[in-house]
Amino acid sequence: MEIFYRKTQTEKLCTNFKNAQRKLGYKPAIGLKKAIGFIESATSFEAVMNYGPFHYHRLQGNLKDICSLDIDGRNSKWRLYVRPVNSDGESLITELADKKSEIIHILIMEVNDHG
Repeated sequence: MEIFYRKTQTEKLCTNFKNAQRKLGYKPAIGLKKAIGFIESATSFEAVMNYGPFHYHRLQGNLKDICSLDIDGRNSKWRLYVRPVNSDGESLITELADKKSEIIHILIMEVNDHG
């Protein structure tokens, strides 16, 4: 999959281990690194959705267009907020049910402290 980042700050957090360790702590930084690696190697958004350790779920309310992935297990407070997008970065959340196996781009919105 191809990863896009909403903010440069989020990209630095996800791609620079030392930065992630400083902001999140050692264990969550390892989890983030593994999560990004898995997403990069995934064949489609469906693979990300079905990967058990992520505990994928759609958010509700005013965040209903965002999906959440656990970074370091269910008990960790850190989540990746993501959205399926096309190659132009436009949201495909409304088409997710029908095209999840065809979606090959993901937008990482933020690393969120869910705690």
